[in-house]
Amino acid sequence: MVMDLKSLLIELNDMTEEQILNQNLDELISDMLTDIGTIDSDLRELVYSAFAKLISENYLDKRQLQYIMETCLDHNHLFYKIGEINSDSVFTRSFSSLVIAVILNKDKDDRFLSTDILLRAFESSISYLRQEKDTRGYVEGKGWAHSIAHGADLLASAIDHPSYNTGMSKDFLDTVHNCLFKGPVYTDNEDERLIFVIESLMDKDLKETELVEWVINIFSELEAVFEKESSYINFYRIKTNVMNFVKTLYFRLGYKNIGHHARNTIKENLEIWFKKYYIK
Repeated sequence: MVMDLKSLLIELNDMTEEQILNQNLDELISDMLTDIGTIDSDLRELVYSAFAKLISENYLDKRQLQYIMETCLDHNHLFYKIGEINSDSVFTRSFSSLVIAVILNKDKDDRFLSTDILLRAFESSISYLRQEKDTRGYVEGKGWAHSIAHGADLLASAIDHPSYNTGMSKDFLDTVHNCLFKGPVYTDNEDERLIFVIESLMDKDLKETELVEWVINIFSELEAVFEKESSYINFYRIKTNVMNFVKTLYFRLGYKNIGHHARNTIKENLEIWFKKYYIK
């Protein structure tokens, strides 16, 4: 029953270690996976918080962790009805991505995941965010969907993992690029969360020349959209996402005192856009 699960998850925070271990954790995991994308926002947040607690505080064994990971990666969770727009299926996809990120973070130190499932998780993080079309942040009456932000968190967790292969960096960059051109305007801090992906890549020795080339390609595609898009409103929304992102990236790189050439490239291109498309 939904209320029974909600009550149990509320009580979980006040349970002692012994009380938690005395629970039927296999059954609890199954129930939480069933309701991971419920439209009851309170229960959905409780499910995620419980997963984070049980995983990070070592209440689950290797078998249970692998089961959660494999389930969240399947087509009934991370890829559940992928491609739908403005439907409740987004909650299942988005919150599955958060749980996968928690497990990847745990595996950074404990290393319980196999090479095969890690590779699947890395590739799925890219595939999911590229295919996600429901970009809503907060959904009135149902709470946070936040698919782009949660998907960005998953990308960053994948990159931060010790098994991450730097040969995948271009795919991760391309995925962020893709997110900027999905269309609807991001209003719920998605640009900041996407920036974390870039920071993680730079921490993994992404060459600044690659970042500069990537920034140039973003502006080039934006100009192509301007020239080809028949609807001004569609172009305006894409431009808003791109401009918000590159401005945030510019200041974030400056704050961390890195990426000086990339910052100059952003500044130069912003100046070109201002002169070419803003001044009449």
